[in-house]
Amino acid sequence: MPQHEQKKRAPRLKRHRIPGHTPEDEFARELGVQKDTLRKWRRQGKTCAYVIIARQAHYVDEDKQPWLKSLRQSPLRFSRAR
Repeated sequence: MPQHEQKKRAPRLKRHRIPGHTPEDEFARELGVQKDTLRKWRRQGKTCAYVIIARQAHYVDEDKQPWLKSLRQSPLRFSRAR
């Protein structure tokens, strides 16, 4: 009786860097948030432009700074009552 042959697994693809894009996990680290938070923001339409390649989000580098600047808030200025 022949012994069981082990199933061959598909080769695991190496994550390649896409020029001009930042992988989701790296962008989350840059922002200091969890990947789940970044995914939630993406579902809510609150992130910069991204592309999905092989089920992985990659954020467009040239859109990251303008998006961060759009989140900038100016301090409130209070006028003194006289």
